[in-house]
Amino acid sequence: MKYFDLRQFSFFVAFLAISAAFLITNWPIAHAEDAYPRSNPLAGDETAIGKGAKLYFKWCVACHGRHADGVGVRFTKGADLTIFWRSYCDYMVIALNGRTDKNMPPWGGVLDEEELSSIGAYLQTLAKESANWKGRCTLL
Repeated sequence: MKYFDLRQFSFFVAFLAISAAFLITNWPIAHAEDAYPRSNPLAGDETAIGKGAKLYFKWCVACHGRHADGVGVRFTKGADLTIFWRSYCDYMVIALNGRTDKNMPPWGGVLDEEELSSIGAYLQTLAKESANWKGRCTLL
């Protein structure tokens, strides 16, 4: 018959305590929400907007069109970014990881976060009044 093993019991108690802490504090979600600010730090920066425009016309125009309205130049229909309704954080998550269900490739291995923020700053200059570039992350 096996007797009480203090090491196994200690490990079990530590595991329960850590699991309870994650559930109570919701740590992974709270931590992920801090991944990006609620608004683009480069918004309104003329240098970033110019850089973002160049990058947009190099990487994004084929699917999203010259006016970011979703009418691509190669017979494609991308998302209309002038009415982007998600937050800046969601924009970053989508741009970095892609949306393969909607034929949006991940750009994380091609463009860095500053370049994607510059593109976002440019897109904000094209945004219609109903667009939303600020707020909580909903995709993390």
